Parts: sequence; C-alpha cells; structure tokens
Amino acid sequence: MKSIARILAAFILLVAAFTPQQMQAQSNYKNFKVAIYTRAYEVQKMTDREWLESTWKTISNQVKVDKIYLETHRDLLIIKKDEMKKIIKFFKDQGIEVAGGITYTIDESNDFETFCYTDPKE
Repeated sequence: MKSIARILAAFILLVAAFTPQQMQAQSNYKNFKVAIYTRAYEVQKMTDREWLESTWKTISNQVKVDKIYLETHRDLLIIKKDEMKKIIKFFKDQGIEVAGGITYTIDESNDFETFCYTDPKE
C-alpha cells in the first residue's frame, strides 16, 4: 500500500512540475489566454479572403490571440459549411485554437428576439 501511495505522490509531483511550462507553451501570455468571439456577421465577411487577411493582420499585430470562437448563426444568417471549413483552416494555419459559437436570435434589433420551442412555426 505504501508503494502505491509513493507512486501516486511521485506522479502528482511530476504533473505539477510540468504543468506551468506546458501552459506557457500553449499560451501567448504568461498568466492568461486571449480568446475572441466573432459574430456570424463578421464570419460572413471572412469568406472574402482579402478582408480576412487584412483584418487578421491588424488584430494580430496588436494582441496575440490563442483562441477564436466562430459563430455559425445569428439573426437567421447561417454560414455555409464549406465557407466555414476554409475559415477554420485559415485560423488553424495561424496556430489559433478554433471553437464554434451560436445564438438563437431571430432578430437582434427586436430586443434579441429568439426562437421559442413552444412555437410550432419555429
């Protein structure tokens, strides 16, 4: 039983010793990571490669981004799958972690009108 406890203690110390270095290697900053949430409106603009590259250059020159959330739906605007794949590839090629986002809004200008699960039309 003592040997299992020693092995477990050694493992915990080993993990604790390497975790800070791994965190630093995975982040552009020492104590935090930077994430951006991008609305579907801006994601749609990203389908224009020139707009995407110039906008990303401006952003990445000012802040080192670790992760980007790409919204796929807002106000009945849905980003096409093939376009989204190209955008995802662009950010992954930059070394940026990519995740998805979604809002269930129908009309943002109408007090963020959302879909209602009790309405059969929606």
